[in-house]
Amino acid sequence: MTEETQAQNQDRKDAVRKLLVEYGRALAPSLNVYQWPVETARWHELVFCLLFRIGQPQIQADRARGMTQMLADLNLLEVSSLAGAMAEKGKAQQHPDIILMHTLLERMGMTPDQSREAALTIAQAAQVLAEKHNGKVQHCLRQYGQQMLNHLIEQFSFDQIPSDQAKLALAHWLQNTTNMPIELAEPEVIRFCQEAGITLQELTEIADEIDLNLALLDDIIVNSQLSFASEESKDESRRAGV
Repeated sequence: MTEETQAQNQDRKDAVRKLLVEYGRALAPSLNVYQWPVETARWHELVFCLLFRIGQPQIQADRARGMTQMLADLNLLEVSSLAGAMAEKGKAQQHPDIILMHTLLERMGMTPDQSREAALTIAQAAQVLAEKHNGKVQHCLRQYGQQMLNHLIEQFSFDQIPSDQAKLALAHWLQNTTNMPIELAEPEVIRFCQEAGITLQELTEIADEIDLNLALLDDIIVNSQLSFASEESKDESRRAGV
């Protein structure tokens, strides 16, 4: 691939990223219908579950959620930063973020041992995401969601509908019932990719970059009848003064 081709491809992806961000913002008031509109929330939920278990018996669910929100608000749950702390062999407990997390958790009701265990366990979880899943919790879940989908396709060998429709139905089912961040690949989504000049994988990567839930991405494209071609035409019309 030449430098010119790479630049053109990057321009196309940048245009798609901008368009999706704009539509995502426009739909923000209605995002409460999605359990995980942004993927970072899944990571925060894992942190909550770890804090709740480690803090037993005195830390109740509402307190653990409050701890999670506090750590998130203070930017202490950044995966890359926590993974970097764990990368310093034998020095994780001396990392400023780990020390601060330890201190705050203790002040919110954990014992010294619990707060230390919690801070290090959260950092270890971040390290796994960074090393094995590019720092994205949705990558981890998507890997296993795809395995579930493949297994379901084998189990439900429908003979009354085409295999591609059966796959879409089962993927949709997984999205709706388990909130798995798997690709649905609706015809409208495929069309959008073709118009934008990108692949479905590149669209998924863009969604991951902007922290967008794939179910929400599908709905933005399908329900909003989003058309990259029409958006380009609108831009051309604006530039022409139409």
